[in-house]
Amino acid sequence: MDIHGNWDRIWGRTGTTAPALSAAEDQDRVHQATTWHGVRVSGDLARSLSLAAEIATGHGMSPIPAGLLAFALLADENAGAARTLLAGGEIGHDELLALVEHDLLRPHESLLPLEEPGRDAGWVERAERLSRPRRPDDLDLLAVLIDSGAIGRAGNDRLLTQAHAELAAEGRLFGTRSATSVVESAQEEFGVMAPNTHQVVFALADRPSPALTAVLSVAGVTPRQLAAGAMTELDETTRQRVHGDVRFWSIANLALLVATAVLIVRHAMSGGSWWELGFLLVVFLGPPAVTAWFPAACAAGLAVFNPVAAVVLSAEALVSWLRERAERGALTARTGVRLTLAEYRAFVTRGKGTVTARARFDVTLAPLRAARLQSRAAKTVARAQP
Repeated sequence: MDIHGNWDRIWGRTGTTAPALSAAEDQDRVHQATTWHGVRVSGDLARSLSLAAEIATGHGMSPIPAGLLAFALLADENAGAARTLLAGGEIGHDELLALVEHDLLRPHESLLPLEEPGRDAGWVERAERLSRPRRPDDLDLLAVLIDSGAIGRAGNDRLLTQAHAELAAEGRLFGTRSATSVVESAQEEFGVMAPNTHQVVFALADRPSPALTAVLSVAGVTPRQLAAGAMTELDETTRQRVHGDVRFWSIANLALLVATAVLIVRHAMSGGSWWELGFLLVVFLGPPAVTAWFPAACAAGLAVFNPVAAVVLSAEALVSWLRERAERGALTARTGVRLTLAEYRAFVTRGKGTVTARARFDVTLAPLRAARLQSRAAKTVARAQP
């Protein structure tokens, strides 16, 4: 039935065929039988279905794909399906699970190992591959998350990738946090055994180490921005959502924008100067691209030529500020992360299509930030030497 999975390679490596599974029997099909949503099943099958549901929830797989169900049925090497495929001795249990992941679950993230209670979907193991022989830390985990695509535009992914590659060694001089503690925090915060990428990003940034903060700063990102970006990707039904104030101030802002534009155009066409139309650019330039007080300052210049439009533009600047404040409050309610006004503006401009100016700004400052980090690292090393 699964037309997307590469089952032929599994049959070839195990030396068996699909029909052979029809004779597979779970060991506890009689003595430990139970029910699953009203259907009588073996204890092995019930545990497999529970595991599949848990992984699907933790990794955002909905509906549960056939490959994940196969993985869950094979997770216990003593269950009927696994014993049947392993009977030929052509392949081991760990290799079988890895094969199922690769051929049936791509492009989903790694799920191994999950056979022991409390395992973490392989986050620490993947970080260990980067850190050997030392123990994996939060910067190793950050590298894994970057590679998995979990760090999006709001996290300034391109600059962060470069900063991590070039400055992770210097950053570690300031002190790191173990990868294990980060994953355990994600498990505790979200109540899951196998936290997904966004949950791990949130746990990473919620209690950042000095090393993580230093590397993020080179990319112009704060830990709070990273945490907010992760939470916006999670299921929003778990957080309070606030829309009323944002909707009201957005409508009011739009009405004042249109009124200001009409007043400027009418004045320019009825005896005013055509260059006054240049104020139209100011009308539509506001948060988050610039501070709300920029249009207010421009209204003082407009007052010389068009006092009525200047008053309306000043009101629009005030409403823009109130709208921005309401939007920031809504983000806090939705994500549980409170950003400063400067953090919020940078977060929004990176997350939306208005990233060009922000990206140019960050790229220009990145070398200065990197030099500052390297200087701090050199001083730290000098203080540590006898």
